[in-house]
Amino acid sequence: MLTSPDQLESLAAMRAKKIRVAIDDVIAPVALADIPADGIKLGRSLVARLSADTHALEEAAEIVRAAKTIGRTVTAVGIEDELTWRRVV
Repeated sequence: MLTSPDQLESLAAMRAKKIRVAIDDVIAPVALADIPADGIKLGRSLVARLSADTHALEEAAEIVRAAKTIGRTVTAVGIEDELTWRRVV
């Protein structure tokens, strides 16, 4: 995950130039407010476990709530059914 000051500065510089930034492959709750990005994409490994793993579903829902709270967009590739989608969002 993004932890280096140089990485964060690069993202902030891109956003300052009106370049939209999204963080790919988020698989665990992180301090999203500290990362200068417009959106996040849930990691495929997390999405793949949603229907069979209650813990994965809770983590995904927590990530989505945190992202929405601070105005970030969320993408999740691989959610195959409406019930799983409703449980995550």
